Amino acid sequence: MIRLVGSAKRSFLFPSDLHTALHYFNDMGGLFQYLPYITLVTTYTNNRFRVLYRSTELGVYQIQLYSDIEVHLDAETQTIDVRPLTGKSPVRPRAGLHSLRGMALYRSTSRFKPEGDCTRVYYHLHLDGHLPTPKALGLVPGHITDHIAKSIANRRIYEIADGFIAGALKDFAAGHECAAASEGI
Repeated sequence: MIRLVGSAKRSFLFPSDLHTALHYFNDMGGLFQYLPYITLVTTYTNNRFRVLYRSTELGVYQIQLYSDIEVHLDAETQTIDVRPLTGKSPVRPRAGLHSLRGMALYRSTSRFKPEGDCTRVYYHLHLDGHLPTPKALGLVPGHITDHIAKSIANRRIYEIADGFIAGALKDFAAGHECAAASEGI
């Protein structure tokens, strides 16, 4: 098995008050479009989803990792947690000559804090997937495969986190600006 695992932590200023920011980011169904490499596959309810991480790596390997997730808003702690959803049938792992398919645990936590007329968001994203070894890598030593997988996962997780933040800010921020940001703080 190949393990693709990566985490990213980011902090950014969102140009709205706390209540508006919580409401905006709690609408996860509308925000998947800003997650590079991740697409919405199934909407179970307004806060439960199946998503697919899909990428092409090393120019030839098609990676597909499915995750079942649920979104929880805790207004008291001003936190939105995206956690693994249990009870859904997993996809069957599969490895072809140049393709891999499996399941992953997708988690993110967003903590919101008022900052002037805006909201500071502390965002943590984590993806942990397991894939069968493709036939073409069967003779490659495990430690080399693990190193390659770790490098790919780390690069992609940062691209996902940064793309999500940039997309959400671009979508929401048209006409909105933080006073602190305009003052160069």
